[in-house]
Amino acid sequence: MDPPAPTLQKSLYLWSVVGVVLLVQVGGDLTINIARNRIATQSSRYFNDNNNWKASITIDVNYQSCSNTKKETNPWWRVDLLKKYRVSSVNITNRGDETFSRINAAEIRIGNSLENHGTNNPKCDIISRIPAETTQNFSCYEMEGQYVSIHIPGIKTILSLCDMEVYGILNDSIKGNCSSTTSLPHDEYHFVDQKKTWTEAQSYCRQIYTDLATIDNTEDLNRLMETGNSGFEAAWIGLKKDKTQGKWQWSDLSNCSFRKWDVRQPYNLNMNQECVEIRMKKFWHDRNCDEIKPFFCHHDQVILIDENKTWWDAQTYCRQHHKDLVSVTSEKVQRWVEAKAKRASTPHVWLGLRYTCTLNIWFWVSGDPTCYHKWAPGNGISVEECGGTGVGRTGAIQRDGLQQWVGLNDTEQLNFICSI
Repeated sequence: MDPPAPTLQKSLYLWSVVGVVLLVQVGGDLTINIARNRIATQSSRYFNDNNNWKASITIDVNYQSCSNTKKETNPWWRVDLLKKYRVSSVNITNRGDETFSRINAAEIRIGNSLENHGTNNPKCDIISRIPAETTQNFSCYEMEGQYVSIHIPGIKTILSLCDMEVYGILNDSIKGNCSSTTSLPHDEYHFVDQKKTWTEAQSYCRQIYTDLATIDNTEDLNRLMETGNSGFEAAWIGLKKDKTQGKWQWSDLSNCSFRKWDVRQPYNLNMNQECVEIRMKKFWHDRNCDEIKPFFCHHDQVILIDENKTWWDAQTYCRQHHKDLVSVTSEKVQRWVEAKAKRASTPHVWLGLRYTCTLNIWFWVSGDPTCYHKWAPGNGISVEECGGTGVGRTGAIQRDGLQQWVGLNDTEQLNFICSI
């Protein structure tokens, strides 16, 4: 059923309600509506000459009126909060008539990008089903964003919104400038109390987690030891000597700059001690790789997908199966991405980097600030060729060499890296 005629609106919408009200908690206990008097827009209006269906109705705290789009494919609604917030949860109350299933498959997206009307921002959740006249809560885990959008992808339908509650806190620390500490969260360490050779342990970690543990600094070392069983004497970590180059290298092929050797180590007894164990006092020993012992794995925040896809298809895959195409916002994230890219089967690997011809800037589609750069010479510094071909410019990392970033046509088929 299409939206009721304006004369029936008040009586019917007392019991058929879906809509948007956005709230923020400031100073710990004060709750205000941060959407009121903000800027709302939508893909279309059900009647162009009728104010009863306009986008701003959704945020006017009048539950008897609702915004409505036309019946169209991919309808969307969006509010600009004018500042960046960390959104913790969203409450949506569904309408009560026979069309209550219309909200099914709608996506809640929060972020700082206006690409594709904001519907390309990171996904908080998908509304699989809300029973009629029922309120459902969706946790967004403090997602950062200035824009909150609701859209129904791939379906020709009407998007009707009357009331939605969004809770979060104003992110005073976000000023639009870059921070030297911007990075993905720490990777997670896991102690596996099964005795295996170094190679068997490596296979296990790559199948269940990401890889054998990598330790880059004292902080990593302390976090790893906190996960260990207090009874273990020694356990494998991901360090091994590269026979061809004669240097120590982590299992993910990254170089080893931090070391915690015990006295008179590495010893290399009988010239066959090429794998490294860690002991209870945090010191490292080289051992024969065929010895069996427990081991430490780590689970990264990024993953290489060894499939060839266009940039758009890669983005869709990441958002369906993980979080998004990776944003490289610090040197540490760059090193993680470099280690993944080395295993790629294509000479370049897609990142979540895209160029807008409207503003002539590169941006991360996740909405992260462009704080960190590693462009190859001649890339990322000049106005890109936009033309009228419909082919966009997107960013990738080199698999080999200095592993710098390059701008490529989004139609190329490459491996890609997702954040997880």
